[in-house]
Amino acid sequence: MKNSTIVNGKQIDITYDYRKDTVLVNNLTLEIVSKQKEFRLGEEIILDINEFNDISYTCYMFVTKLYSLMPLPPEKKQTVHNTA
Repeated sequence: MKNSTIVNGKQIDITYDYRKDTVLVNNLTLEIVSKQKEFRLGEEIILDINEFNDISYTCYMFVTKLYSLMPLPPEKKQTVHNTA
């Protein structure tokens, strides 16, 4: 998810560095973008905070979609127990 805003007529991406010291946004634009990053076998995987946030959001969206596709469990019948 790419978040951006307009500041002084210029579109600015809302990255961690842009918002870390608090920012007030009046014009928020959201855009889903496709990103890929490749690593060689055995290569150390290094992600910056923005990449980590992108991956976290992707995982959230994936789980949310899976959850919405799951069938609901049948309603449990209420049973009354006599304690007399």
